[in-house]
Amino acid sequence: MHFYRIGNDYLPSVTTIIHAVIPESEQIAVWKEKNGNGNWQKMLASAQALGTVIHYRILNQLATRNLELPMITLEHLVDDAHVRAEIAEHMFCDLKLNIGYPRRVEEFVVCHEHKYAGTPDLVAPIDGVHTLVDLKTSKNIYESHKLQLGGYYEALGRNPDQGMLVSINPDERTNPSLKAFCVLLTKDELEQKADEFLKLVEKFYEYGYDKTLIKDEYKIEGNAPTTF
Repeated sequence: MHFYRIGNDYLPSVTTIIHAVIPESEQIAVWKEKNGNGNWQKMLASAQALGTVIHYRILNQLATRNLELPMITLEHLVDDAHVRAEIAEHMFCDLKLNIGYPRRVEEFVVCHEHKYAGTPDLVAPIDGVHTLVDLKTSKNIYESHKLQLGGYYEALGRNPDQGMLVSINPDERTNPSLKAFCVLLTKDELEQKADEFLKLVEKFYEYGYDKTLIKDEYKIEGNAPTTF
């Protein structure tokens, strides 16, 4: 969970709002019980660390500037993380997406009206269509991912003409074909998901999560990057 410091305020990230307000799914609860207390946390940390590396490797190739190296706890990385990251890069390239310019890669956005912030992976023309893109290393695309796009879409002034979620799962156990795939959201679908996300924002502040979740481990100290 993350909060961004904007002046004297701490604004929650898009994902913080989603995780705080939406109840844990039965599937996740069963997975946690199956893997035991302590073990599932390690598995989650490992998956998140690998996902961070994969995001950096792919997005840094797309950016017109060098992205900052992400902070990762090395003990969380699996031994073959480098190999899996390379596989993920090839999976993304195999999609042969026609990504044009201008490209906005990991550029910070703030929604001042509704008091939240976040960092979309990519906003760029794809086949000439202004597209909001988010990369996922999970084996499936979930409703929460679509809501995340809705939050970014709102923060971007509802300007993109379509959304794209890209699943890049380099684990042959859950993705034997090692093929990436895309899920497209139309403009109307983005509008709907943005409206649904704003309802989550209302609940977040109604429940007072902005007060209960703001702890030292959640804060990002210093002023947030420049918005666009």
